[in-house]
Amino acid sequence: MRSFVLAIFYFSASKALNLPPAAPAANLKSTSAKETEKKVEKVSQKKEVFDVNAGFSAEVLLAQKFIVPELTPSDFKVKIHESASFTQQMSQLLFVGVMSAAAGIIGALYWGRGAFTALAIIAYTMSLSTISIAIKNVFVTFDFNYPLFITALHGLATAVVAIGILGQKQISTEYKIAVPTMTTLLQGLTPVALAFALSLGTGNLSLMYSNAHFYEMLSSLSVLATAGCGVLMGRELNSQLLPPLMVVTLAIMIVAFGEVQFTILGVCFCVASVVFRAVKAQLQALLMAPGALTQTFDPLELTLWTAVQTFIIMMGWSLVSEGLAPWQNFFTIGTMIAVAITCANAVVLNVAALFVMKELGPVAQQIIGNMKGVLACMGAVAAFGEEISMQQILGYALVIIGAYWYNRVDAQLKADSKLAEQGLASKEVKA
Repeated sequence: MRSFVLAIFYFSASKALNLPPAAPAANLKSTSAKETEKKVEKVSQKKEVFDVNAGFSAEVLLAQKFIVPELTPSDFKVKIHESASFTQQMSQLLFVGVMSAAAGIIGALYWGRGAFTALAIIAYTMSLSTISIAIKNVFVTFDFNYPLFITALHGLATAVVAIGILGQKQISTEYKIAVPTMTTLLQGLTPVALAFALSLGTGNLSLMYSNAHFYEMLSSLSVLATAGCGVLMGRELNSQLLPPLMVVTLAIMIVAFGEVQFTILGVCFCVASVVFRAVKAQLQALLMAPGALTQTFDPLELTLWTAVQTFIIMMGWSLVSEGLAPWQNFFTIGTMIAVAITCANAVVLNVAALFVMKELGPVAQQIIGNMKGVLACMGAVAAFGEEISMQQILGYALVIIGAYWYNRVDAQLKADSKLAEQGLASKEVKA
């Protein structure tokens, strides 16, 4: 019985240690010299492997063979990857949450203008702050570097959503969609679309001949440029609004201040971009102001017709500049989803922007648009632990103060104007 147990044990040990079975002594003696040399070569090739176990006894080696590892390095790698992915998702959620809270605070500053206006401002600032991130994701993650094509799709998506909402409204009510006349197309809508396209084109060209700091510093003049353009088009600008406008302009310049590199050509392109942007904003405001032009549109109607023309112009520009490459690289699932996200963001931005302009005016809309940096900065600090400089703190604080100051003065002026009109009307009735 003891011999049987020992035999079983020896057999198991041989299998575990990969030992060759015992051979008769006669066979061992008949091993040729060549076979011995081959074994010596194999042993020398695996010397490093045997050296690792050189200090261990046969019992330890036997025990090692029977150990089944429960965790391997790849298991830890999977767990670390899952942990990093979870952390990234939590950071992204925190980023969106903090930005939403900051947008809510900005909306609260304008709550006195009405709940609908405040909600439109929240949607506008949120979409304005996140659309650049969404577009950058398309460029970097999916290597789809066709900005003109993407902008054209933004116009198409906006037009489709606007016509869907207006069509449903026309079916369910007696509402009729205002169709632009030829005069309106030539004097209003086409100049708006051209101004938009030219502001994009000159802005991109200015970045070729100057650095980003200089571009942002000159772009801070867009608020004053919009106000000045309105005066040239016959819109009134109360002198009491100039101090808060100057504060906002100075604040944006402080935030963007840095190492300046530019050429005369870069200055010209940057100024042109600012002017075209101002012209676009004022023309859109005139198209929504009763009696300003031959036709008046509500914000959604103006969104529709502007988006249609933007799509036509930008798609033609894309075909000339980018060719067919966007179409050849677009039809992959990842790229289409990423671009669709930017389109959804652009729809919210385009619609909300015109509702904000309708309620507050083009200058106030420009001021609110410049507060997008506050949202992005707060979200980055809270979610990703990024550092914020004293220059940014000072600049963004002045932006908020200037925006609040402008809103209070503008609201008071409009209230006084409304009371004056009511008083004049009551006097006329008494007379």
